[in-house]
Amino acid sequence: MVNCVYADECLNKEEYLQRLLYFYKSAGLPKTVLLEVIDSSYSVPDNDFPTWIRLSKQDIRDLFPNANISVFKTYSYPVNKRTKNLYIIRHSE
Repeated sequence: MVNCVYADECLNKEEYLQRLLYFYKSAGLPKTVLLEVIDSSYSVPDNDFPTWIRLSKQDIRDLFPNANISVFKTYSYPVNKRTKNLYIIRHSE
């Protein structure tokens, strides 16, 4: 399971996406990945979650182009503090 929401030391979206891909590769290219991220629809200014780490479904599809991807909303602003989606990313054999 991968839960990578924070920007850490990344300075832009490309660096953040590359970090997510690095985590995936470092985990041994698992066939199933659970990835929860801040959704791009969350538009509130937030120092903890800059806009460039808020990912869309297309961002995830582009990051894992050959995977079967399902998505579920796990949190939704304003009921929750932020809007997050959980992606289930499955790779074929």
